Amino acid sequence: MASEGWPLHSVLTEHHEVLAVVSRRTLIVLSIVWIAGALKAGLFIRDAQDVVSRVDEQAIEAFSRDKKFVDIAGWRVAYVDRGSGEPIVLLHGCPFQSFEYSKGIPSLAHHYRVIAPDLLGLGDTIVRLDDDYRLPNQVRMVVGLLDWLGIGRAHFVGHDHGGAIVQLMMNSHIVAAIRLGFGGRLRVVPSVADLHVTAEVAPGVSLDVDQFVRRAEARGIVVNTLADFSAEASPRAGLVLGYGAIPTENVDEGLRRLARCFR
Repeated sequence: MASEGWPLHSVLTEHHEVLAVVSRRTLIVLSIVWIAGALKAGLFIRDAQDVVSRVDEQAIEAFSRDKKFVDIAGWRVAYVDRGSGEPIVLLHGCPFQSFEYSKGIPSLAHHYRVIAPDLLGLGDTIVRLDDDYRLPNQVRMVVGLLDWLGIGRAHFVGHDHGGAIVQLMMNSHIVAAIRLGFGGRLRVVPSVADLHVTAEVAPGVSLDVDQFVRRAEARGIVVNTLADFSAEASPRAGLVLGYGAIPTENVDEGLRRLARCFR
């Protein structure tokens, strides 16, 4: 109830005006805070070609001081290289760095050559402010690093972001093997999220896909027909090869066994 001498509509009007003033002030304060935070975070980049960090910067801990650096595809990649023997590649998650594996690397180095890079945009790897850190470039960087180190085969451990990179690397390897080793009888087509390899029977090739699946199963490899995953009334002839279909201990041998199913 409005107090005597103060009409109700006057009280409400004054109340709304006070709220409007407070809202404007709050908006101004929040805008100033956001702009200040954005400036500090580097949202407004003056020189997009500048780098995020430099080799000569003071490392914050001993682990970083032991890292090596190499130029890969325009990136200055920081990585750990310890131990000897079969190589094992440790790919960290986001938003972390190879320090994630710092407690396990000494033990692994007694048995393996441990390679642990800092992924693009993370850790001590040097990138430009306008660089593209998406997964395809992460794969390019990891493959480029392994090529530079002369590593053709390795064990992989991937966490989070690193696990996705390993999946894409597996996909690329299997796709390349199908294209090179299957005599053009299968044509690889895009698959959802690259979590499996989908291949159509190439034009002009006669292949009983159901019989092919049975031959593969007899060799210990699980393959599905494209029809099993298609909602089409007349699905295309083809095969779906999940990552688990190839024995992980020897992908190349598994693919060779799969190729023999054509005979």
